[in-house]
Amino acid sequence: MKLGRISSWLVEVKQWLAEGKIVFMGVVVIICAILLGFYTFCSETSIRLSGFALQFLGMIFAIWGLIKVRGHFGQPSFLQIFIDWWRRRPKWEKNIVISAQPFISRGRLIGAKPKLWAPYSATIN
Repeated sequence: MKLGRISSWLVEVKQWLAEGKIVFMGVVVIICAILLGFYTFCSETSIRLSGFALQFLGMIFAIWGLIKVRGHFGQPSFLQIFIDWWRRRPKWEKNIVISAQPFISRGRLIGAKPKLWAPYSATIN
């Protein structure tokens, strides 16, 4: 009885810790940057490089978060937008089919003169 409860409790603790994954990752990154910058490589260059790495990681997480916000508002992802844009590209060979159906008029065209306009074309009388 207790062994089954321990295993289910461990699964619940794992799921609970997984909810705070972002917070734990942030804390681990900051601790690693501090340890590498101040203790492992104790120089101005290492401190600057660790600051650069933190800033770069922050930018990546911010961009990733902004991209994820689109899903909350029902907007398509940027990948789907790119795929749709790529499918609309102009094709070299187009399959165009033009069909014309006969037109029968019961009335009389009063003084109508049809004209066709196209580059370098003449008027049809």
